[in-house]
Amino acid sequence: MDDIQVESSCADLSIEKDRLTNKLIKRLVENGIVVLVEEFSGAYEVIIYSSTKSSLSDYIPVLQNFGFNVESEFSYVLKKGKTEIFARKYYIAPDSNSYLGESKTNVEALIEMVLRKKSLNTNLNALAVKADLSPQDLGLLNALLTYENQLLAEQSEQSLNATIVKYYEVAKAFVEYFYAKFKPDVKNRKEWLAQKEEVISQHIKVVKDITDDKILNVLKDILYATIRTNFFERGNLFTENALALKVRVKDLSVHLKGIQPRYETFVYHNSFVGTHLRRTKVSRGGLRWSDRELDYRNEIKSLMQAQRSKNSVIIPSGAKGGFFIKETPLSKERYKEIYQTFIHALLDVVDNYEDGKVVVKNSVVYDSPDPYFVVAADKGTSAMSDVANEISIERNFWLGDAFASGGSKGFNHKDMGITAKGSIKATERFFIEKGVNIYEKSIKVVGIGSPAGDVFGNGIQLSEKFALVGAVSSRDIFIDPKPDVAKAFKERQRLFDNNLGWQDYDPTLISEGGGLFKKSDKTIPVSAKMKELFLIKKDVVNGEELTRAIIGAKVDLLFNGGVGTYVRGNDESDAAIGDKPNESVRVNASDIKAYAVCEGGNLGLTQTARVDYAKKGGKISADSIDNSAGVHTSDYEVNLKIILNALVAKG
Repeated sequence: MDDIQVESSCADLSIEKDRLTNKLIKRLVENGIVVLVEEFSGAYEVIIYSSTKSSLSDYIPVLQNFGFNVESEFSYVLKKGKTEIFARKYYIAPDSNSYLGESKTNVEALIEMVLRKKSLNTNLNALAVKADLSPQDLGLLNALLTYENQLLAEQSEQSLNATIVKYYEVAKAFVEYFYAKFKPDVKNRKEWLAQKEEVISQHIKVVKDITDDKILNVLKDILYATIRTNFFERGNLFTENALALKVRVKDLSVHLKGIQPRYETFVYHNSFVGTHLRRTKVSRGGLRWSDRELDYRNEIKSLMQAQRSKNSVIIPSGAKGGFFIKETPLSKERYKEIYQTFIHALLDVVDNYEDGKVVVKNSVVYDSPDPYFVVAADKGTSAMSDVANEISIERNFWLGDAFASGGSKGFNHKDMGITAKGSIKATERFFIEKGVNIYEKSIKVVGIGSPAGDVFGNGIQLSEKFALVGAVSSRDIFIDPKPDVAKAFKERQRLFDNNLGWQDYDPTLISEGGGLFKKSDKTIPVSAKMKELFLIKKDVVNGEELTRAIIGAKVDLLFNGGVGTYVRGNDESDAAIGDKPNESVRVNASDIKAYAVCEGGNLGLTQTARVDYAKKGGKISADSIDNSAGVHTSDYEVNLKIILNALVAKG
């Protein structure tokens, strides 16, 4: 290494020659970053070698999350032939490095992973120093704390992390308990678990702060209620593969609001988080791509409740799953990779059938055999059933292509329009009660959804007599105060057939006083026709105000064929509902003036809103009634495939 040169007086060339071994340089070439922690005059220094230039702001925030108080920093460049090595040296103050000697290896590895975007840059990383935890251990704790936050939604991620760092001895005991519980080939497992439980109990007993005590006890509960995991069966967790934790929710002593699942599989990855909730071991329901980072579990739990009602006549109970993706922007290819990773993680903790016998998947389990696991398409995953079934077949899962309903070898719900047909049929009875045939007499309709959507696009075309005077989708607003019903029907069909949105509607077909707008528009002139139709008094409104006016219009039918909760109970708070994207356009049940409401989509109204609306004379069923036809169809598909696959296997 004699050919190494240093371009700075702040670096000792002889020391650098000793550090920069061929092995280290090879690592640097392969990874782009190498981190060393070295003792220096009774203190420590962190040296970061990089193959590319960096700035002070690239590294300081990372080191601060390790709890380091950086006293000084030096940067310099080393040269070996034509190769340049960019080095930064940080001197760590004595008050923040008392544990560093014992945890040197884990700290080096974790800093490297954070800088290479292979691990998260959070304040939880201080546990690598204080508790000598490995990157995998910290990934586990990150997952557990993220799940806790979804269960309670009471603390910020930063606050939860700060508590567990503060009580680092408990954190280390939690990890050791997890290893004792699930690591294969552990001798005297019961004794070891009892010992770790006692250690955890003693540590928590001395915690004086009530909030800290609750955070730690809930985390302990989650560990005790976890009955399966793929932690020891999957490599490259959190970066390539996702961690799966199967939890028996009824074993959690913490009070959880509302109906809860019996089994939950929580999935954690650096790029996404997800969950799957089941009321019983034989339960069915779709997987959705959620946009609710802070409370996706609450969204999915509410949908599981609706699924429970829909499934009651076909199988014991309902299920629902979903995931939130942290990455932006997101390509189609990357989305597919994330979906595949999610499916693999879910199947990692599910058993299989081989030769008519249940084969238990995991090496350490704390529940009875569990081979029944079926999913379906939902919001954002309508094209993913084939992907899921490919994984099922590849893994030799006993259900084969019956694992995910709605694929190319199953019933296409959009082509069939089955959910829409069921929802309109359920609502038809309200009009029969008042002597109106909705297929012969024109009725005035406002809607929630896109003309290309499975439910709305199909449903609004089920009668040529529907006079659609206004509609809102996730981004757009459509208004046609006095539509030519025949022409409008034909134009909507064109949009549906070509997968187009409201902004593609032919403006020459829109009646006087109508138009195409955006929900994000700051100013929208209100025509006389709009004022009359939607009871608006102002001359100018914004997109959110107009959306609320459309939803509350005095019409015959409010048809919800979209995604989101648009109506709350009269005394219900938005915080209790979640669904932040629709908070600004949500209305009270008392604002709904339509004669009847059809919920082709899930949770357009909260259950309290349905009751409040019905009490004032509104005609409405539960969403589980209106959109149950699609669930029935999926059930028939799965059952038929199970039978047919078994017959094919027998020859």
